[in-house]
Amino acid sequence: MLTDLYLLFGLLVHVVLLGLVDWLGYRHLVTHGYDHTVLALAVLNIAIFVGIYYLVLRPLRQRMQRRRMARAVRQQRLPS
Repeated sequence: MLTDLYLLFGLLVHVVLLGLVDWLGYRHLVTHGYDHTVLALAVLNIAIFVGIYYLVLRPLRQRMQRRRMARAVRQQRLPS
C-alpha cells in the first residue's frame, strides 16, 4: 500500500513537471520566438512522458496484475 502511495506521488510530481515545462515552453515561444530552447523543452517534455510510463504507470500495472493473480489463486484454493 505504501508503495502505491509513492508511485502515485511520483505521478503527481511528473505531471507537475510536465505542466511546468509546457508553461516555460509557451512563455519562451511567446517572448523570444522559436529557437533551440523550445526544442530542448520539447525533448524534456518527451522525457517526462517516458518517465511517467516507466517509473510510475508500468510498476502500478505490474502490481495490479500480481494482485489479480494472487486473488485468482486464493479463489481456486478455497473449497467450494
